[in-house]
Amino acid sequence: MYTDRPVATFTNLNGGRYTLRMKAANNDGVWNEQGTSLEIRVTPPVYKRWWFRILMVLTLGGIVLAVFWLRNQQRLRLEKFREGLARDLHDEMGSTLSSIRFFSEFAKQQIGQEKPTVTPVLHRISESASSLSESMQDIIWAMKSKNDQLEDLAARMTEFGLRLLEARNVQFKTYFSEDFAKQNLRPEVRRNIYLIFKEAVNNSAKYADPTEVELHIALKKGLLLMKITDNGKGFEMGNQSASGGGNGLQNMRQRAADIGGKLEIFSNSTTGTRIEVRVSV
Repeated sequence: MYTDRPVATFTNLNGGRYTLRMKAANNDGVWNEQGTSLEIRVTPPVYKRWWFRILMVLTLGGIVLAVFWLRNQQRLRLEKFREGLARDLHDEMGSTLSSIRFFSEFAKQQIGQEKPTVTPVLHRISESASSLSESMQDIIWAMKSKNDQLEDLAARMTEFGLRLLEARNVQFKTYFSEDFAKQNLRPEVRRNIYLIFKEAVNNSAKYADPTEVELHIALKKGLLLMKITDNGKGFEMGNQSASGGGNGLQNMRQRAADIGGKLEIFSNSTTGTRIEVRVSV
């Protein structure tokens, strides 16, 4: 580079050591061929220094670890809270409901035929307490973190279906895919899927008069697929009140929507009813 100025400017030099070699000419144009050199050290900006880069990596790693630790602590606190609340509900509400059932049955036996108008009331109290106790057990089960796996949900569904349907001489068949052995479910997903299943099976048992009910559960590409079918008398889709009331079907749809899923119902009076649920897990 030639210049007639006594100043030379070099921009955008990376950090490091440089040697500036120079030679000059006098007014007669005679060059000093030997020239001279100057050692220059360019100090890089802080953000380009090696120790700063290492510090940033360590800082980012520390932030990631801190976030992971905080989330894990939050999860542990939530699990502890769920377990404590489930235990309190079981101990307090469960014993109270059992007492109500016991005392209503005892009162019904003591009254006997003396006050026949009171007996049905006591019977309804006992049935209501029994129903509420079962619902409370479902809530307690849904809150316990140890039941978060899909296979736990499948086991409880099987238990409920067999208990309800076999008492009515209805066959209950289950078909579960083998790829969900360790699949975890969010508590709200697990609870709503189970309540949809209970509503569907209860409707089949009460109104469809089937001889067989089937439950299919599978996982496909991150989707939980549940299908409940019966071979009962079914109902026409334009007349959903024939299934025992439209509120139950609407509640099932709402439960599916609450967990970001979709519920579809297929039914007619000759082929029975099929309920399908899809939800991301």
